[in-house]
This record gives sequence, structure tokens and C-alpha cells, in this order.
Amino acid sequence: MTSDPFAAALRHHRDGRLNEAAAAYEAIIAAAPGHTDALYNLALLRAAAGDNTAAEGLLRQVLALLPDDRATLEALARVLTVAGDYVGAIGLFTGLAGDDPGLLHQLGSLCRLAGRSAEAVDYLGRAASLADDAEVEDSLALALFDTGSNQDAEAAVGRALELAPELASAHNTRGLLAAQAGRPDEAMACYRRAHELDADFLDATVNLGEALRQGDRRHEALALLEPAARRHPEAGLLTALGTVQHELRHNGAAIASLEAALELQPGNLAARANLAATFQDEEQPEQAERHFLQALEDHPGAAELHLNYGKLLQAQGRHGAAVAAFNRALERQPDHTGVHAHLVHSLLQTANWSNLDGAMARVLEICRQALERPGPVPTSPFALTTLGAPLELIARVVRRRVAALEVEAASLVHHQPGAKLHLGYLSPDFKVHSVATAFEAILAAHNRQRFRITGYSLLGGGDEMTTRLAAGFDDFVLLGSLSQLAAAERINADGVDVLVDLAGLTQGARPEILALRPAPVQVHMLGYMHTLGGLVDYLVADPIAVPDEERQHYAEKIIRLPHTWMPAARRASTPAAGRAAAGLPEGAFVFANLGALYKIEPQIFDLWMRLLRRLPESVLWLLAEPREAVANLRREAAVRGVDPQRLVFAELIDEPAHLGRLGLADLGLDTWRHPGGVSTADALWAGLPVLLTGPPAIEHPTRVSLVAAAGLPELAAASLDEYFAKALGWAEDASTLADLRARLAANRTSAPLFDAAAFCRYLEQGLATAHEAWRAGRPSSDIDVDP
Repeated sequence: MTSDPFAAALRHHRDGRLNEAAAAYEAIIAAAPGHTDALYNLALLRAAAGDNTAAEGLLRQVLALLPDDRATLEALARVLTVAGDYVGAIGLFTGLAGDDPGLLHQLGSLCRLAGRSAEAVDYLGRAASLADDAEVEDSLALALFDTGSNQDAEAAVGRALELAPELASAHNTRGLLAAQAGRPDEAMACYRRAHELDADFLDATVNLGEALRQGDRRHEALALLEPAARRHPEAGLLTALGTVQHELRHNGAAIASLEAALELQPGNLAARANLAATFQDEEQPEQAERHFLQALEDHPGAAELHLNYGKLLQAQGRHGAAVAAFNRALERQPDHTGVHAHLVHSLLQTANWSNLDGAMARVLEICRQALERPGPVPTSPFALTTLGAPLELIARVVRRRVAALEVEAASLVHHQPGAKLHLGYLSPDFKVHSVATAFEAILAAHNRQRFRITGYSLLGGGDEMTTRLAAGFDDFVLLGSLSQLAAAERINADGVDVLVDLAGLTQGARPEILALRPAPVQVHMLGYMHTLGGLVDYLVADPIAVPDEERQHYAEKIIRLPHTWMPAARRASTPAAGRAAAGLPEGAFVFANLGALYKIEPQIFDLWMRLLRRLPESVLWLLAEPREAVANLRREAAVRGVDPQRLVFAELIDEPAHLGRLGLADLGLDTWRHPGGVSTADALWAGLPVLLTGPPAIEHPTRVSLVAAAGLPELAAASLDEYFAKALGWAEDASTLADLRARLAANRTSAPLFDAAAFCRYLEQGLATAHEAWRAGRPSSDIDVDP
């Protein structure tokens, strides 16, 4: 078949002049379409260039002329393998393999790629019996691993390493088996050895990076994966890198890595799911949802994906859809421990109580079980506070979470203060948010002759409240796009003397910044009011909020202010037009709770409905958001024998009008496990008494200190029975209630709760004392601020 043109083409080919060789082969084929050698060699060139479609077409032309040509069949099988047509490749290799251990190895590996693990074990077992080959034994170990035959897999990889002790892939396989068996340190050592033997073996690099990430050693993972991805921009490696970058909040780099991975591999679930989560963190919900929906279309059975999509929906206030997403996650993986806390929150948001008690009990059970073994607890401490978990459990979960925080090594030097003590306030909630509402009056009251005040916002954007607060600081710094280390370095470089955290472990908080200790004295106040497990030196409280008998649950020292841990701001209100304009009946007794609906639980709602049944002329006034809860609450009222129309729902309106309408109610009713904070303070400032109580198992009495600081300690009931009796008694005794309201109105000008200026003076004294102790080299200790 050889001709002079073919010999010339072959010389080009052998000498590496591939373009010339391809042109020569094409010319031969044009003149002689049946020239099988030219067709075959051109197919090899096309395959080497990545054009598998052209290579397949050329090889099939050869097989049309030489149907039994073994070399062409093997070449076509390899092309189909690279193109991902594993079934077609298996069909070809099955007819070729016979007792050839090399072809049986290829056939078994193809079956494994096609998900036909049992066939893979059969073919690879035959190959291993025909030849002592370390790579065959390693492939057999992987196939056995796929079928769950881990003991046999351990034996096979052991044989592989006996035959070839420096076979990188076998060390990697041993690492997979160790990880599966719950031996993470051994797994990491195996991956590391594989990487040392072959730095270009990408499976080992990815697995080592993942092991470091799961071991909370993300900065080591980043140092490994970044140079590897520059050398080998492969989809799996870019995905692993982007995942680590996202978790370290290097979100711009994470988006670039994950988008590059998806360009190479559009169906990559991990890349798309992590890209969606990164866009969510960057406050780009439309982009996040687009990627979540694409990932769900491609991988509808992925439970974790449904969970994370549910979190996005939850963050957008789409709680009904979130509940559906969380339930889909549990349908696909009933033992998934990370779903239940999120499910409970959205069930509460929508007043969907059908399985609430069981879901709440499951959350607490999961937490206690997780604390019995090493590793993370799948429920956040803040979620536990909203469920009214005991302080003992919350403190244990906080300690576990703080111990797992990973921060970059940093050498931050704490400088001596300047002429003014520099206070920094750190928060993700410098926006329309209850924390910002409470903080605004404190900010306005600071003594600028003695203190320099800087706000450090963890937001990516802002709103009208952000603008107001920013104008009230001496400096306002956006940290949202910075990494944890860069944010801490900025705070430290600014010379902050006392850093006051307003978020704790709530949504949007970045405790890693606190862990880096950017300021010599670190304090928490307002936003969380539970222990931070040692991330701060002090917690701002009052004599009631953290009593001595609870101190064992707090790692911090207490700056104990004289009256209250939070002031009620004296904010302007717009007089209400009257009850009719608010949809309230003129002659009715109006019970009110205009706080967040998710704080309402069946136990307290039962009691409220008992009150309405006992007082036929009464109504209950609630917020109308979220909308999904309104119909459910009306239905729950009907189930309890109350006309659903006796629940009156108030629309969201601007703050002055809201404060003005609160006085239209007769008596405020606080919730049970999760009390109001700012909403209670607002009601008291507006002249509306708020009755409160809590479960006896919950020792956190911050709610009590608010009404005590308002001069009305009798508003705190010791039990649900007392709560009911007081509410009923005041509703039936107009003169007693009128006296209560008159006292509250008089106290607005004198009670400590309503004196933000005095609160700020006490706070400044406490913070200055804490900093003086640091300057003097004294260990932190409780600070009691005298009135």
C-alpha cells in the first residue's frame, strides 16, 4: 500500500511536522479514498489534536474496508473512551480483550468509568490473575472500592504497593480507603505521599487539597492548589481551588476559578453549586439562583444541592419554597443532619406547625449527638438561640465552632492609643435591621471629644439606614469584599483600641476576624448576647441579663452596665389616624405582637387563643409578613375555636408611622422561646406595655431586664400560667391597665431604658476601663459600671 507520497507523509509525521503530515495524508486520501494507512495515520493525528469526531469518522472508514483490523479497533476504542462514549468503547474492547491482560485492564477501567462496577471487578480480576502488574491491582482496588468491598480493595492496593512501592496512584487509592474508613490523618498522609511521588498526578493533588480543607487547613490547601491549577488548569483542580477560595472569602478569585472549571466541564456539580453559593455570598441572588437551577436540572438527586438552594430561598424570604426544597433534600437523603435547623426556621416563618415539634426535637438531638464525636456541629449557635435551646447546649456548640475556626497566621501589633480612644464597631447589620435601630441612638450619643468612632461594615451594599449610620461615624470602612486577614489587618492598621462586635455568631458575622485579634481589647454587645467562646474579652450586659448563676456558660468577662444591656431609642413617631384606619375594631380589646412572625410557636399561640376565647370582644394584632404565614395563622386560629377574622394583620409601613400606631393596641404580648428585643423596646417607647415570659429551662433573662429598665418589672411573668392570668386580669380591669400605661408614659422621661445618652456614658466608661486594664498589663476581669 505504500507509495512515495505516503513515505513522504510518514517522514513528516515521524519528524514531528504534524501539519505537513496531515496535509500530505489528506492529499493521498483525496487521490485514493481507500488508502487505509493514510486514513489510519490521519485519524491518529486528529485524535492527538483533540478532534475526536474527525478521528472516529476516519477510523470507521478504515473498518469499513478492514473490519477485523485489530490496531484500528483498539484505536477507535481509545478515541471513544476519550470522547466519553464508554459504552461504545466497551463494546469494541469486549470483542478484542480475550486473555490479553492489557486489554482486560482497559476494559475493566472503562466499565468502572461507565458505572458498571461489578463488570469492572470481573475484568480487572482476570487481568490481575494473568500478570503481576501494580497498575492492574490498583485499578482492581478502585473497582472493589466502588462496590463497597473495602477489605478486598485494601488487599489489592497492598499487592500493588508490594509490586511498585512508589506507584503514586496506589498511595492515592489507599488514601481513599482510609478516608472512607474514617481515618482522615492516614488518608492525608497517603495523598501527600502520592503527591510527593508525582506532583502532576492531579487526583492526588485534588484529594490532598480536599483533605486539608476538611481538616480546617484551608490556607495549606490554597498554597497547594493555586500553583497546581496554574500548571494544569483542569476542571477538577479548578473546582477544588474555587471551593477553598470561596470558604476563605476570596470570592472574586473563587468565581474566576469556578467559571473556568465550568467552561471545561459544564456538568460539574461541585463547581456549579459552589459558584452559586459564592454569588449568594456576594449578594448577587439572581446569579446564584440561575446556577442553582441549572445544577438541579443536571443533578436532581443531589440532596446537598436542594439544601443550599433552600438556603438561598430562605435568605430571600421565600420560605414556602424553601420548605419544599428542604423536604426534597430529606427525601433524597433522610439522614442528612444539616437540613433540620433550616427547615425549622422556614416552618416557623410560615407558621407551618404540622411537624414543628418533631423537627425541633431532631435539631437538638442532632446537636447533642454531634457533640459526642469530633468534627463540626451542623446547627449554628444562633439557630439554637431562636429555638430556645438551653445555655449549656449553646455554649458547648459555640466552643466547638470557635475551636474549628481557621485563621491565617498574622503578626498584628497592638499600638498604644492616641489622644482619643479609638472605638471600632464591626457588623454585617449596618442596614435596616433591628441591631442598627438599637445602635443608632448609641452612635449619636458618643462623646467625640474623648473617642474616635469608626464603623466597619461587613455588608456588600447598603440602604438608607447604611447611609444614615455612615454619616454618624468619624470613618466608615467597607470590609465586605476583603478576606478575613485583610479585614483584620485594616482594623489593626487603623489603630483601633477597642473593637466592639455587634453580630456575634449571627447571619453575616465573620468570627474569623475576631479570632485574628486585630484590636487589643475586643467586646461584644447587642446583636447576640450569648458567649462567643473566647473570641472577645468582654460581653456588655447588665445585672439581670447575665446573672451570676449563669456565668459558667460564658467565656467572656462581663462589662455590667447599671440598668440595661440595650437602650430604647427615642425615635420620632407619626400620630396614628385611629383604629379604623389600621383595620382594628373601635370597641375591641387589642392584644398585639408586631414582631417577627417566626418567633410565634404553637405553645404561645395556644395561650393567645385561650385569651381570645375568654374575651369575645378582643382581637390579636400581628404583622402581615411573610404573607405565607397569614393564611396558616388564620387556619390555626380556627382549629383552636377562634374566628380567623379576629386576627388582624398589619402591613409593613415606615418607622415613624409604625411607632405611632403601636399605641392603638391595649396590651403587647411577647413570644415564648424567642423573645422580642428591639420590637419590645419600640413598643415600650411607644407607650404600649408588653407582657413577657419564657420556658423555665431557658435561663437567658435579657427580656426581663428591658421591662425592669422601663420601671415596670411586673410585666415579666414567671410562667405561662402567670402570663395568662396577668393578660386576662389587665384586659378585664381597665383601671389597672390604665394605671400601668400611665406609669409607662411617665417613665419615658426618666427610666434608664429610654436614656440612650446615659447608656452611652456608661458604655464608654466600661470600654475605657477595659482598655486601661490592657494598658496596665492586667488580665481582664468583670467590670461593674457605677451609675
